[in-house]
Amino acid sequence: MWNRITEDNWIKIIEGLNLPIFFKHDYLKSISKSFSLQLNYFSFFNNNEVVSVFAFFTNSNRDTILPEGFSYSPFYIQADLSEKLYVDTITSLIKILKKDFKNIKLKLPTDITDVRPFIWENFSAEIKYTHVKKNGLLPEISVLKSLGKDFNNDYQFKVEELNKSSLMLNLEFLKTLNFSQKKISQHEALLKNWANCGYLKAFNLYRNNSLACSNLVLIDYYNSKAFTILLNKVDKQFKYAHANLYSNIILWCKENSINTIDFCGANFQSISEFKSRFNTDLKMYFVVNYYPINNLLLKLKKMVIETIFKIKI
Repeated sequence: MWNRITEDNWIKIIEGLNLPIFFKHDYLKSISKSFSLQLNYFSFFNNNEVVSVFAFFTNSNRDTILPEGFSYSPFYIQADLSEKLYVDTITSLIKILKKDFKNIKLKLPTDITDVRPFIWENFSAEIKYTHVKKNGLLPEISVLKSLGKDFNNDYQFKVEELNKSSLMLNLEFLKTLNFSQKKISQHEALLKNWANCGYLKAFNLYRNNSLACSNLVLIDYYNSKAFTILLNKVDKQFKYAHANLYSNIILWCKENSINTIDFCGANFQSISEFKSRFNTDLKMYFVVNYYPINNLLLKLKKMVIETIFKIKI
């Protein structure tokens, strides 16, 4: 049975489950504080055993939303459940969400691959992809050739705390994506909060003391994972900068016992092709949406088609 729980209960439950940083209460509180959202915690127990936990954000319009695109929704469900219990657990959660909230949107973790319960409850399910590096294979020969150019000798790689230069460089990049000033300010607060919690590092590449590019990376030390969430575009003067930076990130992670790197996205062809050159594994995840108005339109469309079919008969 699903129950709304307190933050203290959430912390106690999460401690025993070995879950990623997306479930950590201070990580989640950073998001709710930065975007002025309510944070909700739910758990499902069966015979005193944790079956599933779920946390989500809601706004004043009673929408369940994804305020930022970096994180997977903190939704965990046991991997070894029977199909019936799996479906019943998710379906019962969906019914609670539909009852109390209007629009619902979740970015499911990569280990949740069965989204039929959502589809059966009239959610749309969009397939997304990301590149994950968890092997010791070298990059493709094209990357190695780029790294062998003399131009790379002038680069200096540093892993630093979030500073004004790395922050502003990436916020300027968000402007190119048509983020509003309000949204940029919210993301600035979020990145600072994550850095203050010890989750965010800046992987920076300098050339002649000038910051060429900066990749902001979430580090999950407990689970030996890294997530490269934000990387600015580079000027033409900084040739091979991204290839150099990625290679250094992979090396740093190996030296610091980070076994898995999620390069966070493979949904645009040019970006995906670049990341794939580092011998990654392509992983699939789902973004599921429920909008009552869309559901109503689908029902009306179905009724119209059925009516036309009857008339023809």
